[in-house]
Amino acid sequence: MLQLLTAAPNAPTHILPDPGKRPTLEAQTDLDAENDSWQRFQHYGIPPRKQGDCAYLLHILRSLKSIGKGACILPHGVLFRGGAEGVIRRNLVRRGYLKGIIGLPPNLFYGTGIPACIVIRSTATLLSCWATSAV
Repeated sequence: MLQLLTAAPNAPTHILPDPGKRPTLEAQTDLDAENDSWQRFQHYGIPPRKQGDCAYLLHILRSLKSIGKGACILPHGVLFRGGAEGVIRRNLVRRGYLKGIIGLPPNLFYGTGIPACIVIRSTATLLSCWATSAV
């Protein structure tokens, strides 16, 4: 069964962030990921505290309207790490929330030599596929 996220009525329909400095959950001392009132991690898994890349992506996913579109620049490693991030990635793919991923080469951004990626999310495509398959 398809479960769509429901954001606040004033939620944005488009988000295009670049987290800049790599976020971590350790910096968020008041965040209890297991009892998150926003339910950002409920269907996907709890991200690791030392690497907040997946937490950042899930926050964006939860903040968008159900018809929203978003793209996020993240380190390339988010595509290959195992453990909790692997579970989150698998759940995002299985639920159809990822529209595409664009790999970027190293040394593209000032001050860092690591490769990056752009993760694209769209539920508009998911909704249209679901509507046609339900007929």
